[in-house]
Amino acid sequence: RGEDLLGSTARQILLYRALKTTPPAFGHHPLLVDDAGRKLSKRDAAISLEKYRADGHSPGEIIALAGRGLGLVEPHIRSMSAQDWIDLLANSTLGWSSGQVPEVQS
Repeated sequence: RGEDLLGSTARQILLYRALKTTPPAFGHHPLLVDDAGRKLSKRDAAISLEKYRADGHSPGEIIALAGRGLGLVEPHIRSMSAQDWIDLLANSTLGWSSGQVPEVQS
């Protein structure tokens, strides 16, 4: 879940408990934002994964691009596997924050 949903997590956990159901383990990730600092959103016609794919970028390149935008991946990293991304996010020592999608470099 995006960090924009962090504030509602406690309320959702209370709802799970009221329903006598075990809540899931929640994790919140930073958001990719536009030049004005607004989260990327389909309703605002923000750039989309489909656009990157249509431009010929591989899934690995898109994952690395997101990682660079969030400050999680060094600028020289151009491609990552899904497992690389999972391993990176599982690292509890990460310091991260929302960030802009960097320009695609050839």
